[in-house]
Amino acid sequence: MVPEVLVGFAADFIASIGCSTSNTLSAAGVESLNKVLARRAKTARQILCDEIKMGQKTSDDIPQEEVAAIVFRYMRASQEGAARMNLRLMAAIISEQIKTTDLYADDFLRWASIICDLKRDEIIVLGVMQNIAFNPHFTSKNNENYWKNCLKILEENHDMTEQDVYTIASACLRTGLIRETNRTWLNPVYGATNNLKNLYDLINIEGVLKRDAKPS
Repeated sequence: MVPEVLVGFAADFIASIGCSTSNTLSAAGVESLNKVLARRAKTARQILCDEIKMGQKTSDDIPQEEVAAIVFRYMRASQEGAARMNLRLMAAIISEQIKTTDLYADDFLRWASIICDLKRDEIIVLGVMQNIAFNPHFTSKNNENYWKNCLKILEENHDMTEQDVYTIASACLRTGLIRETNRTWLNPVYGATNNLKNLYDLINIEGVLKRDAKPS
């Protein structure tokens, strides 16, 4: 079964963790570093297990080299210090790809490269923009009204100032998930891109964040 293979590769990754002594690290330093790396890897594996439990794959014909490449990239992110929230988003993508599509490393690597270095506030802004843009109950097609709604929710529900939101949204342009659609006299107007829609087809960012906020 694909889920079991994924978890198995993650366990193998944990078993392979470790570094040897060097001229720059004492034995005590190496031991401390290995403990940190192992703790990060175990947390990542648990998050992956949690997300995989939410979906099932109907076919098991995914090449193991694809699975191995995906797990290696995911676990590597944990070793590099990716935050729990970022790991949860990546694990959710893996789980959804198992459930609904074929699992290809290239697809996951593209999303991982975007998600792994996002800051918490950037994830929150992208989550709100994604939800409002693709919520079936949102009927306005006017870009300016859409952006005003995003600002309103981020200010009221997430304690962000308007200037905070503009600064964070500007930083998020690098992801290709949002774009500047217009510019008023003072400030730009931001909107969702097709890439954010493609991500929405896999995961609802705000839904994943709610799961991550629940006590484990």
